[in-house]
Amino acid sequence: MRKAKHGEPLAFARQRARGEDLDTECVDWPYRLVDGYGRLDLDGRPRGAHQVVLELAGFARPDAASEARHLCGRSPCVNLAHLRWGTRSENQQDRFR
Repeated sequence: MRKAKHGEPLAFARQRARGEDLDTECVDWPYRLVDGYGRLDLDGRPRGAHQVVLELAGFARPDAASEARHLCGRSPCVNLAHLRWGTRSENQQDRFR
């Protein structure tokens, strides 16, 4: 995988957060992956790409215990149509769908 230029991951996250091309296909994070999850540095700290996409789309984390769910069950996916905030239990159930 090529090294991302500064700002590219955040630009890609912003594009995904607009949700202009929502469909049923997964959109994999094309930059740094850690344990299968997309990562980017935001404000000097590493963040989950799926979490950042939800936040940029205007979906604030409901509470500190909420987790970003992948309804598709695929951890690198950042398709806004496949992401929701939910409980740990809901997040675990998504893995087996």
